[in-house]
Amino acid sequence: MAETVAPSPDRRLTFEIAGAQYLTHLEEVMQRKRTTVQDYRIMLRRHLAPFFGKRALGAIEPVDIGDYIAAKRRAGLAMKTVTNISSSRTACSRSRSDAAGS
Repeated sequence: MAETVAPSPDRRLTFEIAGAQYLTHLEEVMQRKRTTVQDYRIMLRRHLAPFFGKRALGAIEPVDIGDYIAAKRRAGLAMKTVTNISSSRTACSRSRSDAAGS
């Protein structure tokens, strides 16, 4: 198994990069099934990256999350779907802040 080293914290780290790092974490550290990682990859690529991708993690505020949820609901996604996708966003952000604290 490959050793995963947490990168040094960077306030300019974008959501897109953190998402890619989270996918690597799921594969290499958490050893999630290939299909599970693929589901996360699809959520990131189709839903989260277009909205948050180039933004710094530290710049994403609660109001931005509300705006994202509202946009997805207007686009016709069910609330359960939006909640599931939003949980992935939270996991990406939490994974980075956990790594920064270690």
